[in-house]
Amino acid sequence: MKKILFLITGLKPGGAELMLEKIINNVDQSLIEPVICTLTPDGEIKYKLINKGFKVYDLSVTSPLHLFKAIYKVRKIVTRETPSIIHCFMWHSNIIGRIATIGLKVKVISSVRVKLINRTIWNYIDYFTQKLVNIYMVNSKSVKKFIIQNKINKNKIRFVQNGLEFNKLNVVKKNIREELSIMNNHPIISMVANLREQKDYPTMIAALAKVKSPFNFLAIGSGTEFEDEKERIKKCVKQFNLKNIHFLGHRKDVFTILKETDLWVSSTLYEGQSNALLEAMAFGLPIITTNIPENAEVVTNNKEALLIDVKNPQATADAIDLLLINKQLAIQLGNNAKLKSKDYDIKTVIKKLNKLYDEVLQ
Repeated sequence: MKKILFLITGLKPGGAELMLEKIINNVDQSLIEPVICTLTPDGEIKYKLINKGFKVYDLSVTSPLHLFKAIYKVRKIVTRETPSIIHCFMWHSNIIGRIATIGLKVKVISSVRVKLINRTIWNYIDYFTQKLVNIYMVNSKSVKKFIIQNKINKNKIRFVQNGLEFNKLNVVKKNIREELSIMNNHPIISMVANLREQKDYPTMIAALAKVKSPFNFLAIGSGTEFEDEKERIKKCVKQFNLKNIHFLGHRKDVFTILKETDLWVSSTLYEGQSNALLEAMAFGLPIITTNIPENAEVVTNNKEALLIDVKNPQATADAIDLLLINKQLAIQLGNNAKLKSKDYDIKTVIKKLNKLYDEVLQ
């Protein structure tokens, strides 16, 4: 049996955090013993894992000044638990994990899930410490290309896509309109994204101001511990005097909301591989998202989605109007997306991970 220490920056719901939860829930525990360590305190996923009987260490890092202490604590945990592999998720954990294990008999996997654009110093740190990493795991070809451009050894990079737990998609239908006091029958447009600069809500709000068809817009997500754009986004809504805009914050019933959604949208500037996009596909929703390389790897324009240039409110508004009016096209895109989502089964991900773990231990 292989013991693996999964080190992650935090366990509040987000793309990397939810993917880690899926991995831990689906690994064969007769082959792998997972131990989890989170740098930042609390988080819904932490308690879910604890309730399922997994061992979770919480380092409660709340300030950059605590990072050196975190390195020391991670090293103590590795010494105590003696894992074969430390599998790190998110940038802070990637750096702390590799430094904390210097001189210890443990293999290091850094999971890179997003392009750190405009983060030159961080990319330099990654480059200068890459000798401490055995394998870089990426979830998109675009991220692979990006880190190679930032001088990470291409021979160390392995691709493992995100996965969907299809058995958890069968949710009970509920009247979200009644809960939100939506008194009209206008279509529901949903955007599942944390309130961060990366997700570019201002462009989406500007686009909604140009949409001619009636609608209800649901923003599903919250600010993160290190970034919260909520007030800025609300100012955009006020600026355009938009109605029927609902900020739902973090929701535990996202799948239930997707079941009630008529159109799924995203204005993201960059990704790794979007879990939210894969989930929208699995629900067979008509999709409008940005034409960034990470999205274009998953969906084809005019086949599984409409792909729009980033920061283009008018094109986004035109696409929304098109799919709200052309029901046949919307259904066709949704059906194609649902079929394509089958390529992202979590079972396939676990098989690839098992091979990766075996490879790094050879």
